[in-house]
Amino acid sequence: MKKIIILIIVGALILGLGILILVEQPGIQKTLEEAVYVDDGKIKSENEGKVIILAGTVEPELPFKDPATEVTIPYFAAYRKAEIFSHVKDTDYEYDWFVLGGDTESDNKGVNTEELSSSKLIAPIKIGDYNIDPRIFKEIETIDKWKDITEDDLGDYELTIHKSKNDDTTYLSEDEYIPDVIEGYKCMKWQDQVDKTRYSYEVYADKGPLDFTVVGVQQGDWLMLADDLDISYIKKGIHSGEDFTVDNVSSNRTMGIGISGAGAAILVLAVYFLFKRKK
Repeated sequence: MKKIIILIIVGALILGLGILILVEQPGIQKTLEEAVYVDDGKIKSENEGKVIILAGTVEPELPFKDPATEVTIPYFAAYRKAEIFSHVKDTDYEYDWFVLGGDTESDNKGVNTEELSSSKLIAPIKIGDYNIDPRIFKEIETIDKWKDITEDDLGDYELTIHKSKNDDTTYLSEDEYIPDVIEGYKCMKWQDQVDKTRYSYEVYADKGPLDFTVVGVQQGDWLMLADDLDISYIKKGIHSGEDFTVDNVSSNRTMGIGISGAGAAILVLAVYFLFKRKK
């Protein structure tokens, strides 16, 4: 019975989230439709405090430093993956690496964090005359492994470069190389390495022009993240305000319907098990 109750609670929460996304859609659509569209990069004082849809070419200041590890990064967007070496729960002799997730609910939204956890890293960037809040690019896909890290890229943090023996990942750590997964008697050698950390980087390595359409709130010469807009803040390429709006509204609606459907399915499953149990 306990599992059925859990299913009902989870299903109701997921269904509620999906419905909330759908209910918020008209307001988001209205905000985007009324946003000021800028494609020449010019800042106008009359747009202060307004929602801006800005289309243009990203101009990054490169290279820039990871604020936590001091590694010099030659790409405008990267992802620092932090992992900790730990004993696998409910096993006798098995150790593995576990990701140290960043806090996406903090003020920096998990971007450019100074803590040694996983974080999206964005260089100082401009589009036209606008300085861009790095948090706007928090969802950019960084899928290319940065494999050719050299000693010249390292700062004063005293990290050592290691090449994985299982794949083509390049790791940085303060200590000797530790294998990816360790089982059996071989673990004895590595028991004193528990709680050691390592770092690797994935980057945005697109060779094409860095053209993006983004949305935010104009504050002085900055385009800041609009916290109250639960949308995708960036879209690759130069797009009209109408296309940007339609794409966001459509994707959010699809997400809301999908989440609602998943929640409803879980509730149906819970009801099925409930009637089956009574029989």
